[in-house]
Amino acid sequence: MPDARGPSAGGEGDHDRPRLGGHGLRGSTPGRYVLDAHSRGPGPGGPGSAGGAGRRAPEPGRDAPGPPAEAGLIGRALRLAWRAFLRFQDHHGPDRAAAVAYYTLLSLLPLFIFVISLGAMFAGSFDAAFRSSLFLFRGLVVQLDPATLEALRTFVERAVRFQWPAIFLFAWTSRRIFASLFTALSTALESKGHGFAKGNLLALGMVVVMGIAQLATMVLAAFLATVDGLLRRLAGPEGAEMFGSVTSTLIRWVLPSLVTVCFLFLVYRLAAGRVIPTRDAAVGAVLATLLWEIAKAAFAYYVRNLAQYAGVYGTLEGVIVLALWLELSVSIVLYCAEIVALRVPKATSTPSAA
Repeated sequence: MPDARGPSAGGEGDHDRPRLGGHGLRGSTPGRYVLDAHSRGPGPGGPGSAGGAGRRAPEPGRDAPGPPAEAGLIGRALRLAWRAFLRFQDHHGPDRAAAVAYYTLLSLLPLFIFVISLGAMFAGSFDAAFRSSLFLFRGLVVQLDPATLEALRTFVERAVRFQWPAIFLFAWTSRRIFASLFTALSTALESKGHGFAKGNLLALGMVVVMGIAQLATMVLAAFLATVDGLLRRLAGPEGAEMFGSVTSTLIRWVLPSLVTVCFLFLVYRLAAGRVIPTRDAAVGAVLATLLWEIAKAAFAYYVRNLAQYAGVYGTLEGVIVLALWLELSVSIVLYCAEIVALRVPKATSTPSAA
């Protein structure tokens, strides 16, 4: 440019046919220039086309499609499971599971007496309360033999004669189950946990939740019985049998799993002294329920077909089987808590101003 106070570079100055990078500008109309590119050989559009000048032949190692998204998802899930297992071992998970199972074994009978007494007090029927409690604690007592369950029923039937002060005492004794579980979960989630007062109140609140769940189970049983009676009057035996098959499937498979997921979700949300996101707590609860159902079927097969505890422990067979099952159940809960801890982002502390 003339006013740039410098020499023009090559032919790109004030010449009437400037050149850009070796290409010519031809004027088709006054004041308009078109860039002419040199021919670079045959291209996709024919001879002299520059359309494929910069293209190359595909390389197998570079242009091959990557692995599918499912493979990457499975790989990340396996790495997460392995890291959670290592954390479970570093946090002494088996020892903590054994300790929680010990406290649960000692406090399970008072919890049984509390929920059955509460149900019998409101419903007026010990048999209905006992059946509802067996459904509520189905995951714990499913491994017990009929003789042990009958002995448990006889003992609880004598104990429910106590009045309100004894019921409060049973509830306070049962809180130790959740207090020990919350302590173990706070270690897995790497949090400080709760204080003495808050921790005990929270554990006592979980016992009250179990009592409310007992009452809800009894209400559900009464509602289903009422609906069955109405269907027998209106739709006949065929409609009642169809309704019974549907409700039997729901009660046997869907409802217990749903109750377990809700209970574990509540435990994961309340156990730590910090906020656990809803999504992460839900993922941990669903995964723990799935593993627990698989372990329940496998342990039942082991007890019925492989183990011979009766010949070794005699009348203590039920206690030994229950203790082993409790330890396995708590181990699953703690392991899934490690997965929740890996999913939850760690809180970063902001530096204070000088």
